[in-house]
Amino acid sequence: MYSLNYRGATYHMMNRYEESFADLNKLVENLQSKVYTSKNGEKICVEYYGLIEDLNKSLTINPNDEFSLRSRGTIHRIMDRYEESLADLNESLNIDPNNIYEESFADLNKLVENLQSKVYTSKNGENICVEYYGLIEDLNKSLSINPNDEFALRSRGTIHRIMDRYEESLADLNKSLNIESNNAWVLRIRGATYLMMERYEESLADFNESLKIEPNDAWVLGIRGATYGMMERYEESLADLNESLKIELNDAWVLGIRGATYGMMERYEESLADLNESLKIELNDSTLLTRGTIYRRMGEYEKSLADLNKLLEIAPNDAEALMFRGATYSKMDRYEESLADCNKSLEIEPNNVNASGIRGKTYQMMRRYEESLADLNESLKIDPNNMYSLNYRGATYHMMNRYEESFADLNKLIENLQSKVYTSKNDENICVEYYGLIEDLNKSLTINPNDEFALRSRGTIHRIMDRYEESLADLNESLNIDPNNIYEESFADLNKLVENLQSKVYTSKNGEKICVEYYGLIEDLNKSLTINPNDEFSLRSRGTIHRIMDRYEESLADLNKSLNIESNNAWVLRIRGATYLMMERYEESLADFNESLKIEPNDAWVLGIRGATYGMMERYEESLADLNESLKIEPNDAWVLGIRGATYGMMERYEESLADLNESLKIEPNDAWVLGIRGATYGMMERYEESLADLNESLKIEPNDAWVLGIRGTTYGMMERYEESLADLNESLKIEPNDSTLLTRGTIYRRMGEYEKSLADLNKLLEIAPNDAEALMFRGATYSKMDRYEEPLADCNRSLEIEPNNVIALGIRGETYQMMRRYE
Repeated sequence: MYSLNYRGATYHMMNRYEESFADLNKLVENLQSKVYTSKNGEKICVEYYGLIEDLNKSLTINPNDEFSLRSRGTIHRIMDRYEESLADLNESLNIDPNNIYEESFADLNKLVENLQSKVYTSKNGENICVEYYGLIEDLNKSLSINPNDEFALRSRGTIHRIMDRYEESLADLNKSLNIESNNAWVLRIRGATYLMMERYEESLADFNESLKIEPNDAWVLGIRGATYGMMERYEESLADLNESLKIELNDAWVLGIRGATYGMMERYEESLADLNESLKIELNDSTLLTRGTIYRRMGEYEKSLADLNKLLEIAPNDAEALMFRGATYSKMDRYEESLADCNKSLEIEPNNVNASGIRGKTYQMMRRYEESLADLNESLKIDPNNMYSLNYRGATYHMMNRYEESFADLNKLIENLQSKVYTSKNDENICVEYYGLIEDLNKSLTINPNDEFALRSRGTIHRIMDRYEESLADLNESLNIDPNNIYEESFADLNKLVENLQSKVYTSKNGEKICVEYYGLIEDLNKSLTINPNDEFSLRSRGTIHRIMDRYEESLADLNKSLNIESNNAWVLRIRGATYLMMERYEESLADFNESLKIEPNDAWVLGIRGATYGMMERYEESLADLNESLKIEPNDAWVLGIRGATYGMMERYEESLADLNESLKIEPNDAWVLGIRGATYGMMERYEESLADLNESLKIEPNDAWVLGIRGTTYGMMERYEESLADLNESLKIEPNDSTLLTRGTIYRRMGEYEKSLADLNKLLEIAPNDAEALMFRGATYSKMDRYEEPLADCNRSLEIEPNNVIALGIRGETYQMMRRYE
């Protein structure tokens, strides 16, 4: 920076103004970068570089040196000495009134505090009116002279973002990055812009790139953590926020974000610790709001009110704070105050679905059902899948004895909750208590313990949360009150099955399916469909269960009918796709997965299973593309890591295969299938002892896995431990006759000199698959060992017709010709 400053001054003295300004720009950029990365906004003391002193000295000699005034003004600004900065820049403009850059810097002084503050400091989106300072106009003027001025583009892009002009911001920042692609500061500003537009993947991509350049940038770590939180990827969020706080221990904003993240994870004590610490450092509207919300969830209503009241004293028109205070009043049975807050919140933000939902629920508690329905209907017009509003509208219909409508809402609620269960990260279920459902149902049942609808609703939600005992208790109690409720019987039995429904398609390698008939579930669904043959939920449920029981045709019949009723149901499309996959109808399977992904393009599970389907079709590049995409969304999905590891193995990319399989087993160390795949991979790499170790471990978990027994038999064969090899291969074939295992055993017999047994296996295999080139080749080799030369020639010729470039078949045929003395 020292040299930049003086080279700029030198150029200025030589009247080389463009070069002079280029150096000044670079100096400003470096100083600004230091400002942003410095701890807690404590500015770098640029006097250390001797700049201010030298400029003071220069101006003592020549008080009208415009370049020195401009330089000193710029440095004063960066040091937050705004009065001194303005004095110097104004003086500079008196000397050179046409300096457009100077005007820009002068006005930028007044804005710098806001530019340097964090993205979320303005909770209500009340942006600074930067046009007041004329800054945009000055930057426009600057860019009309030099459209490729990277500093001006970056500055204008930053200001557009602060003004919520996101498209304009992106246009400038993109152009800036075209000029200077590795500018970490611009990458993070563009990432923050994408974040405000809820374009989370693009936001993450920019933050990741920025952190490659500056890996210890606490602000970027913090905002990437916030982004992961918005995507409900809480563990990754915490990892970044913790890392940020190692660098800047007292960053109030990051502490607040981490507190909010802990709150979403229901780790309330840790949440409060962070929020309290954040508020000690810096009183912040957003953090007060979050702490007030956490207190409400913990049932600490007076503390919640204290925070929300304090916030509303500062910002009386904060619609979100009014809404949450209304929710707190409702929890305290102070319904009139709740209504007053919700009314005011909705005057400010008329389309806020949460505020409409809270007011609708409050009307319901006051038995003003028509008004309740009006609000809940309005909420659901804007967000048809809002679980909070669906729950309370269902309950309101029930209280009005409108049972069909009530049940329709409950069905929709269950569908949404189940969808969340299936798409949630690493099968961690969404905590529906966040929506206040369990608490409100508990309260309802305290008032009326025999409320059948509340029991049924709570039982259903317990089931989705994997609380099976609580679920059964509620649903059984519900059936005692209404023994003819066929849906209830279905839900009660479904409890016992949910764990299996939630598990991945491939968890049972040997195809040992759960006997769901034991639970009577099919019978209950049959009963339900006798009453209403077009009940889409029952059709979907029965179709899913048929698939798990290997009844694929019955499954397809139900799922097809379900899709006739609701054609764009992504969940049913993926289940039907999985059914086609089990039937090896790969093209139809792909068609369903493609349709499902049009509706929900970021469904990691569907991307994973489509990747697996491509793998089975030997379309490995497409398989990898899907599996990579799935792992971007859910990087710790053990199942997808296992599938990708297996795919790399099929492509003979063994090191990459092992890396994925190792990672998968770190997450799920007892996955017999992945242990088997890794064992097979080690075998391909001729690392036989490691192969055996994995295969033995796999067979401890699933002792009757025919595939793993076959692989271990093959491995023993490669080690010339033939007796052990035969023992495994014989056991595998008892469990499941398999072409590959027959071929291996035939080969082992040949190596042992048991030629008749070898021929028996290979003949049997060729009866099943007469065009198996490998079996023909090895039968030819066996014939050759028996000095039956014409037969091996016939087999090898046929094998080479099928696979002309098979070097082993060519070798066997060559050896046979040699034995026949046909040397040419």
